Amino acid sequence: PLMAKADNKYKEGQVLKVIIGGLPNLPYINQPRQVEEHEYTLPPIPHKSEILYYDLPKKDQFWKRIEYPPLFYSYVPGVTEITDEESETLSSCMRMDKERRRNGLWYMNNGIPNYITGNNYYFLQWGDMLNGALDDNGNSYPSYRKFQRDLFYFIDLCDVNEDCLGGFVAKSKKVGATQIFASVYANKGTLDEKILLGVMSKTGDECESTNMAMIKYMIDKMPQIILPKKGTQGAMKISFSHPSQKPTGTKQYKEKMQKLMNERVLNTTIMGKTTKVGAFDGPRYKYLWFDEFPKYHQSVKISPKEIFEKDTAAVKLQQTITGKVWITAYTPEVDDKGFLEAKQIYYDSKKITINPKNILKRTKSNLFCYHISSLYATEGTFDKYGEVDVEKAYRINEEERQNAVGDSNKLQALIRQQSRHEDESWMIGGAGSLFDNMRLMASIGEKENKVFMREKFYRRGNFRWTGMRFRSTIEFVDNPDGKWYLTRLLDESLVNKFMLPSDGKKNIIPNDV
Repeated sequence: PLMAKADNKYKEGQVLKVIIGGLPNLPYINQPRQVEEHEYTLPPIPHKSEILYYDLPKKDQFWKRIEYPPLFYSYVPGVTEITDEESETLSSCMRMDKERRRNGLWYMNNGIPNYITGNNYYFLQWGDMLNGALDDNGNSYPSYRKFQRDLFYFIDLCDVNEDCLGGFVAKSKKVGATQIFASVYANKGTLDEKILLGVMSKTGDECESTNMAMIKYMIDKMPQIILPKKGTQGAMKISFSHPSQKPTGTKQYKEKMQKLMNERVLNTTIMGKTTKVGAFDGPRYKYLWFDEFPKYHQSVKISPKEIFEKDTAAVKLQQTITGKVWITAYTPEVDDKGFLEAKQIYYDSKKITINPKNILKRTKSNLFCYHISSLYATEGTFDKYGEVDVEKAYRINEEERQNAVGDSNKLQALIRQQSRHEDESWMIGGAGSLFDNMRLMASIGEKENKVFMREKFYRRGNFRWTGMRFRSTIEFVDNPDGKWYLTRLLDESLVNKFMLPSDGKKNIIPNDV
């Protein structure tokens, strides 16, 4: 993360002196943004009059929640009396907000035009966070973070790609990813018509108390003027639809309910589910969100792989992808079945698994994958423009690791919780591992540095049997055109001295390789 690519002609933040329409001409802005191994194409930059804060001094150009007229927040449909002029103002604000929630917006950020998606706008503008730090008004709205912007870019590029089933987001702990996906559900659930959104976590209780609670809280804190009519509600259900039963009771009550049923509604529902295979059988879903995915086996002894293979049928029609799947989690500290299955699905989501000869250009899992590094997501390292001090984040991260030296289990857990790159998230060596992976990973890191410095630290050649195939020992023969590159990860004093022979007998023989 501290190393810039030499072939990047334009860096984010570089300002050229050519002025077009009152704004710097920044060619890199119209180029696709690199989001992990994917490219995200930004929409065209609008006229400066449509870019927020363009007329402010550079030091004041940073994200601030948009202040709509006071009536926009206090208006209660069917209760508040307003004038025709106020009605027109409110209608204009509603249209503007809906446009921003769907298509995002541009704003000036420290002198640079910055685009945020519609979901990102909703998160910053209306995503009041459950159990977040409260401001003077009793609210807990998030601040802008560049790494979160890029996650929203990833969500967007998965959403529009017809060959992508969705995204697997492996993250560091406490980076706000659960709040982010809760806000995506709150945005879609109160904006789009006739869709079904499903949520699952490591247990049904966790889904109710965390995922569904976050979504409900955000929705309940939205201004009533942009909140659609609610239908049947429950601990694991948020519905924007008509009542499921015909109105009964007094004549006055039935007339009131019938009037409500005649009103236009979204017919959209958000459903939380108990953790089990086949929980989403039946109707077609727009989104399925599997939170804490690698922990399903540890929590309820259910295979994440089986859930993935069975329940993703709810967003497919034969080979056609009709919805999206979102998987989120920081990797657990235990190397159990759930961890290993989730790891396989994650790496099966790499672009390298796409077979160029296939008609459908899909990864092996049909998903894309994305990792959130702790070096870009450590709280206390951001400025008001959402930029991170990577060096400070690294120092904080490294100090915590150094304090855990001597306790390999604690250190391994810390590395997974605050992973710097995806390989740290998924490397084997959690609780129950037979190997001292801290020593192995340190040695591998040393070799990676030597690769970067172009130092030769290996021998090239081939392996061959010294006698009869499968009945003799193996030796390594140097060959400049050989297939194998051989190096030693550990000092000689630490290498395993014995191995089981290939014939499976219980006697052991020395191993010099």
